[in-house]
Amino acid sequence: FEGEGNKVETAEDEKIPGTSQSVTRFRSKIQQLNASLKLAQMDTENLSNAMGLSDFERRQGTQLIKGHVDEIKQSLVEISKHSAIKNGLVAPRVVENLISLKNTLEGFNIHSAREAVREFTEISEETYELSVYFPLDGGAVGGAVAKTTSSENTLKLGSTPWNGEIRYWRESKDSRDIDEANAVWEKTIEEFENLRKSLREFHVRLGEVVNSPPEEFKRFDHVFLDGGAFRFALDNFNNLEGVRERKFVNQSMQTRLEDLANKLDPNVSGSLSHSIRLRQASSTRMTKSEVKKFYDDFDELWKPFLEDREWFDPDELSSYYRLAEPSLTMMSRSTSANE
Repeated sequence: FEGEGNKVETAEDEKIPGTSQSVTRFRSKIQQLNASLKLAQMDTENLSNAMGLSDFERRQGTQLIKGHVDEIKQSLVEISKHSAIKNGLVAPRVVENLISLKNTLEGFNIHSAREAVREFTEISEETYELSVYFPLDGGAVGGAVAKTTSSENTLKLGSTPWNGEIRYWRESKDSRDIDEANAVWEKTIEEFENLRKSLREFHVRLGEVVNSPPEEFKRFDHVFLDGGAFRFALDNFNNLEGVRERKFVNQSMQTRLEDLANKLDPNVSGSLSHSIRLRQASSTRMTKSEVKKFYDDFDELWKPFLEDREWFDPDELSSYYRLAEPSLTMMSRSTSANE
């Protein structure tokens, strides 16, 4: 599989013309991202260490850092739509690393230069693999990987930032795209979108309540707070042919949906729905922070579904990053007696 990953960057693909160009452009994009991160960290450290600056100069420095962050955010938006990800060429762990970076930057707030330095230091640690796989000096990746000797950051010798299972993803998609199987997959996608729409609607409603006086939350009502509405919808989804019979949906996604159904079941003690109903029934005054906590708790559950929409296409190879299950993977493939 390491060999397959190496082929992604070195061999032109007959099925998808322009593969090598896509990979080259993606590498360039990540190198630009790494350069922007490095420059932002340097400017932040310079601002933190500068002595005798006026308030105006510090404000100008802060605006410079904010400009860096906004530029990096925009770069990640462009990367999320890149053809290399759409066509499944990038290793899943690299894509997850990029998603994590985008989430970190969404919550980036500059209260002080020293705090910004700490945040960029954490970001530097988080993006360590990106800096090794896509070095700014254009050096050989194999050599860079071999030098990662720290216990926290060691990368597997011979590993690449490219998807070593791309061939099996393509074979799985080819099988999925044929006539009846394609109709089953389209139905699976449709019902998955219905689940996601219901979650989005609940997220929007909670957001509206957060911006209202706390006492309004006492009267907040939704089908997810009574009975097992989401559980019922999920059971219907799990009984689809594409889920139950053809096993088109991967176990990780099914586990995520199952956890969410438990969180939105008011009959489960400690669930989000149960906690909301319990608090609404209390006679004590509700505070703004309590309402915000309920929203934040659900926002964490909703965020991965938002990421799915931003980064992956259910009709493309990128569906195998999170939603779809390849028919053959590194973990499920048959092995020979010699292996």
